[in-house]
Amino acid sequence: MLKEITIAATGRGNLARRIVRLGQAIPAVRRRDRVALGRIYRSTLSERYVFPPRVEAVWIDVGKTRVEVLRGSSRAVAPGAVLHLHGGAYIYGYNDTYRRTALEIFDRTGMTVYSPDYRIAPAHPYPAALDDAVACYRRIIADGVPGSRIAVMGDSAGGGLCLSLVMRLREMALPLPAAIVTFSAWTDLAMTGASIKANAGRDPMFGEGSEPLHPEYYAGSTPLDDPLVSPKYGTYDRFPPMLMHVGGFEIILSDTEDVAVKADQAGASVTVMRYEGMFHGFQLGFGLVPEAKRAWSATGDFIRTMFGAAESAPEAKGTSRTMTNTKDWFKLDNAAKIFPAISTKKETNTFRIQIALTEPIDPAGLQKAVDAVLERYPLFKVRLKNGFFWKYLDYNIAPFTIQPLPHNVCGSLLPKEHNGYLFQIYYRGPLFVLEMFHSLADGSGAIMFVKSILYEYLTSIGKKITPDNLILTLDSKPTQAEYEDSQATYYDPKNHAHVKEDKAFFVKGTALPEGYTGLIAGTISTAKMLSLARSRQATVTEYLAALMMHVIYVTQIQYREHLKDNQKPVKIFVPVNLRKHFPSQTLRNFSIFVKSDMRMNRSDITFDEILELVKKQFAAGMTKSELQRKMSENYHFEKNVFLRATPYFIKRFALKIGYAIMGLSLNTLSMSNMGRFEIPASMEPYIDNVSCAVYSGKYNTLNLGIMSIGDKFKITFTRSILETNAEREFFRHFTARGIDVEVESNFVEEYL
Repeated sequence: MLKEITIAATGRGNLARRIVRLGQAIPAVRRRDRVALGRIYRSTLSERYVFPPRVEAVWIDVGKTRVEVLRGSSRAVAPGAVLHLHGGAYIYGYNDTYRRTALEIFDRTGMTVYSPDYRIAPAHPYPAALDDAVACYRRIIADGVPGSRIAVMGDSAGGGLCLSLVMRLREMALPLPAAIVTFSAWTDLAMTGASIKANAGRDPMFGEGSEPLHPEYYAGSTPLDDPLVSPKYGTYDRFPPMLMHVGGFEIILSDTEDVAVKADQAGASVTVMRYEGMFHGFQLGFGLVPEAKRAWSATGDFIRTMFGAAESAPEAKGTSRTMTNTKDWFKLDNAAKIFPAISTKKETNTFRIQIALTEPIDPAGLQKAVDAVLERYPLFKVRLKNGFFWKYLDYNIAPFTIQPLPHNVCGSLLPKEHNGYLFQIYYRGPLFVLEMFHSLADGSGAIMFVKSILYEYLTSIGKKITPDNLILTLDSKPTQAEYEDSQATYYDPKNHAHVKEDKAFFVKGTALPEGYTGLIAGTISTAKMLSLARSRQATVTEYLAALMMHVIYVTQIQYREHLKDNQKPVKIFVPVNLRKHFPSQTLRNFSIFVKSDMRMNRSDITFDEILELVKKQFAAGMTKSELQRKMSENYHFEKNVFLRATPYFIKRFALKIGYAIMGLSLNTLSMSNMGRFEIPASMEPYIDNVSCAVYSGKYNTLNLGIMSIGDKFKITFTRSILETNAEREFFRHFTARGIDVEVESNFVEEYL
């Protein structure tokens, strides 16, 4: 039975084709010399290539070649194997691109992947490659995998080799594989298909202007129409089910279509997926090209259908609402896009979550826990890459390494020091510290990540903990909802009015040297903090925001008579977790700032007066309509047609200038209340206290973070200035009301 599916071209797919066409103008690319085009193509086999921790890669010798075997490092191993035969016109060897392909096969199937570095022409013409493929297939059977649990898969020449292999196995009366998958298969080395001429001007890889194919190198003295050289001329009786992907613009489109017809006539089950506008080998675009992504998704579905959904293949299994862990690239969410453009060593845009355990941390155990949890959070296993219009998040194959806790707080996460990761995990004694760049996630997403790591670490050292639906564990699957850009989802095109803002008052002081941040934290009773706020009919956030405004007034403004006529307003920006107002499970940024501001141009302003104002401003700012307006205002800016069409290298400077004028100048300080650290009761005995901190920079010289667990309510100040009078005044407010405060500091002055 023949099933033909045609997939319409996408805009990004067409763009990819044009880029490949432009690339053919580069001689080294056209010849496929030693080139490395990011994730698109790497023509070398690097000794420095690093597979992610979830897989183990070993080389084995098989006959006259060697084979790289990729299998799961833990339970993520499904019964069966995939024999992966790489492309390269029989004259280019196994390389890092095909290692990436092997990893993709594993992610889609959970099965062990055998990738032979088979001998290539012209030094080793036919039948060398076929003999090596047969030897590798025999080795898989010898390893205990029956033919009924083997799939063979290949692209281009490797796709043709898959078909030749099955024909040879049939001749040898060996067990046949259960499934075949081909990508842009080269099945007719005689080059007689109708598409050779029809698509000559459309295929940028092998059409007009590209380097010619040399089928004679592989065929040697064997006729080009020999069925084991060109399987198009073979017979297809007893063939297993086949899934064949091909691009509509390929010069060898006919190679797939002609084979499909012959196989159908022989009674084989064949599905052909034709991708309009696509060129030869487009599937190696992985997640960068939508058509490639669809081809890989269909391949995973096909193999899992043929072999049954294996319980031990968590990276590929799931329902229609499950995000298979394919390690594709991700767009930055709306809120994240500005941070790469505006961040510097002084304005780091990082935040910290710190957990003090009751026992010293074992670094080796923590490293294992982090490695395991990162596989559950593919959104965080990324690095920032440059796109033409925006930066984007790309899968990071580099190892992640935890580090001892340095003296600095919320420093710049330099790619070279952190292998490109946008977060870092530190440890010291019982302290666990996560610092994260805001382009990756907000505090809520980071807290979920932290809880998963702590759960994995504590259970690995023998602690009895149940997740109680509060923790994303390793046996759960990443869902589409976790990846959602929720600001885009809840954007209201009719409610995005811009509200003009006045510039804010800045807290001034003696600047600390670059790379130094002061930290002072105070811990009070959670119950007493709640009681104090409730006694004034205020929330904790309202009370502390009013207190902070009063502290700035007392320490910076009250007696500056000469400035009162043109006094800028004090503005406290408080991020609001929008998940509490809109149904979202995203791990990405989904918060918006609510502000309280006051122009303090009198000498008799009281705390009570400020608190009443803050309560009114928060009530107005926290309505669903106002939250949606602010969210939509931000998102509407991104939808500007001129901004969208501007290349990033130009856009970056515009964003930097705009933020300096309209962003930094609008905020006195940020107060981030991450709330109660909600964990299972069974985990509570192992956690002593928690805290969070926000970076301080050149303009917002003082910020504070708030977090609590049990009866420990911790308020953490970070500062980029030497003076600490604001912190002293703040905590004296509590001691004056009979509330004990336990104060700690990083004593940054001692490091100067």
